[in-house]
Amino acid sequence: MIFSLPLLLALGQTIAAASQASVVTFKPHGIHKSYTTSLEPQQLVSSRVHSMTQATPLEPAKFFVQTKLGFNTNDYIIKNSYTSGHNKVTHIYLRQKVDGKEVYNADINLNVAEDGQILSYGDSFYRKPSKGNSLIKNNVKFPENMATATESVESLLDHLKIAKNGPIVEAPQDFDGSEDLKLKNVPGAVQDVKAAQGWIQLENGSLEPVWDFKLELKEDYFHAHVSGVTKKTVSLINWVSKASYKAIPFGVNDPSEGERKLIKDPQDKIASQKGWHQIDGKETNDTAGNNVYAITVSDDVPNQLDPKNRVKGDASMTFDFPMDETKDPNTYKSAAITNLFYYNNMIHDLYYRYGFDEKAGNFQETNFDLGGKGGDGVIAHGQDASGMNNAMFGTPPDGEHGEMYMFLFDETNPMRDGDFDSGIMIHEYSHGLSTRLTGGPANSDCLQTDESGGLGEGWGDFIATMIRMNSTTTSTTDIGMGKYVLEQETIRNYVYSTSMKKNPVTFEYIGRDEWQEVHNAGEVWAEILYEVYWSLANKLPVTEDWFAGAKNPAEHANTLLLQLLVDGMKLQPCSPSFIDARDAIIQAEKVYTKGKYRCQLWAGFAKRGLGVDAKIIPEDEEKSHKNSFAVPSDC
Repeated sequence: MIFSLPLLLALGQTIAAASQASVVTFKPHGIHKSYTTSLEPQQLVSSRVHSMTQATPLEPAKFFVQTKLGFNTNDYIIKNSYTSGHNKVTHIYLRQKVDGKEVYNADINLNVAEDGQILSYGDSFYRKPSKGNSLIKNNVKFPENMATATESVESLLDHLKIAKNGPIVEAPQDFDGSEDLKLKNVPGAVQDVKAAQGWIQLENGSLEPVWDFKLELKEDYFHAHVSGVTKKTVSLINWVSKASYKAIPFGVNDPSEGERKLIKDPQDKIASQKGWHQIDGKETNDTAGNNVYAITVSDDVPNQLDPKNRVKGDASMTFDFPMDETKDPNTYKSAAITNLFYYNNMIHDLYYRYGFDEKAGNFQETNFDLGGKGGDGVIAHGQDASGMNNAMFGTPPDGEHGEMYMFLFDETNPMRDGDFDSGIMIHEYSHGLSTRLTGGPANSDCLQTDESGGLGEGWGDFIATMIRMNSTTTSTTDIGMGKYVLEQETIRNYVYSTSMKKNPVTFEYIGRDEWQEVHNAGEVWAEILYEVYWSLANKLPVTEDWFAGAKNPAEHANTLLLQLLVDGMKLQPCSPSFIDARDAIIQAEKVYTKGKYRCQLWAGFAKRGLGVDAKIIPEDEEKSHKNSFAVPSDC
């Protein structure tokens, strides 16, 4: 099949819009959290010896958690576990239970080598405060008298300033004995609201009994926790990534850099084994398939998955539609939806080849019995009328649809269409990548602090930048974001550059008040990764064929770095800091290429202040992040 698309096949980037502009999301800070990559020899030996008689990596993980962290199998549930094929590392994600209820912000992630060695772990489990710092046992009881789910969700609606419009009905989610509920007729909700009881760790070290709600609105998807005692909202997370247009990270692979071309059969046969035009075994002849539904919703057809909202190919499955940029974008909507469909599929296939596959929680309707949950292909809205000068991507847990919203931009006359800016699309899709991989596919709450949210924004910026580089790009090339849709050098504070004069940011910047906003923090992380890229590129060649390069990513600087970024997301803990993310990338390289490029990585990190002695000192309000330009002594 043939698609009419831009000439250069670099993949895109991102954006976001806010319908609930006055709502501030938050979660408790200051809870116990650690990420350990350097374990004592006896810890490694005891885990490895124990594993020799075990059948799966779960056994040494359980042994380690019990003997070293003090928790037995009654203290947690296994939320996810899967093994990455290329390095044979198994990633295991545990959620703490207290008195039989989940502690929603208490997680342990363990990374287990093929031989059973515990490579690293992150730990935010609750410990009961005491002089001896003893571990929590079964002496904390869930209260019998709690506010009802209806009372609590009504309090949440008050917090969100959503007016009530009728009685809310409680019903069991299923008939298997579960205490979970679903709430019907919740104002503004596009589907029944899922409700469950559990705990949240508070900043004062206590456990608060809460109702857990998953509230999907038209443009927001909130994961909220409401106290069952006070009915106060104690945690509010939005699974939709958003930003004002001034913070939009755009790419430059757009119609100004290359004419559209007819591209025949571009699907990757490994990542999309049944092609791009099949859903549950049935062939489609429009912009819908296993990986994505590319649509444009009209008032006449409000059901977003109605085939009338898609674009059909001709009898030969050719999607070739005219586009005239001198006219209003509404006149070339079919071309826009075709481009949106093509790029979402390309991004799916690319990330699949580097480890974002079924078992890792990717976005697919059918998973072909390869692990993970299906039924969650991306729903990509082109030329969506609900926003302007923006885009956004919602990432609920595995098994629920990711949603991308692409808008028009009125900074030019005529307007520009974000559906033709591949940088926007890859940035947005990258929110899905980093959210599903960090903390495991079942947990979408792990990139919600200012610093971890900045990592999410930075990965999107950097990957979009890296993918648009070609044989003419050098280390002196400066790259700005957002040229096509905004017609300015960059929508960031600085262009991405190896020049400290053109871009002076370092790690310590994110300790400054004005740089703690997630998009500003993301700019710092993307710039750090830009330096890491060029440090590797001075050692290794680069390739413009990302799919051929995926066969052995270690042969090229760009494919190696993409592989390490994906691996690092899997290794790092929930709510990672910049230091955690750096350490996870360093460890990913150690596992994959045995330290061969360790010094190149450290050189890139250290140039921008994230060297071996970089520190975070929370009590120093003015300069909480301390630069280090040092590399390991053997480098």
